[in-house]
Amino acid sequence: MATLILVSFDDEDSARSAFGTVQDLHQHALMRIVGAALVDIAKDGHLTMETTAHDPVTPLNMTEAAAFGLIVGSVLSTPQFGFAVSGTLGAVLEKHEQRDDTVDQKFREQISKAIRPGHWAVVVYAGEVANDEVARQLRPFGGDLFTVDFDADDESSLAREVGVEG
Repeated sequence: MATLILVSFDDEDSARSAFGTVQDLHQHALMRIVGAALVDIAKDGHLTMETTAHDPVTPLNMTEAAAFGLIVGSVLSTPQFGFAVSGTLGAVLEKHEQRDDTVDQKFREQISKAIRPGHWAVVVYAGEVANDEVARQLRPFGGDLFTVDFDADDESSLAREVGVEG
């Protein structure tokens, strides 16, 4: 199972500090990062994204990597027009929504809040997440935290969307 973690911030310093902490959490085996990005959404809507380097000790799982790529692409594709989930990511979130009718709406609201001009976001896709400890470590930075879990079927569906068989 993988977890998508999104944390939104009003300021760069808090976002950068949280991004560094996310990388530390990986180093301390509290999460296995598949991909992580620090995103700056300028006041004019221009996006700048900084990603983590791949950890050579962690084997690259193409299904997970493809899922992360699709999720980040969907999340960041049209922030100035509002967040609209479509395609496979929308189907995956609908499956979650059937289990918890607030997941999809919360996710959309969090993305809309995080991905808007003048804000920063940390987006992480990770496996083997110690959720409580990760939340505790990120809390001091004051961002708004939201997570969604993806099972192996979810990841396979997302990977197939971008041409990777999982």
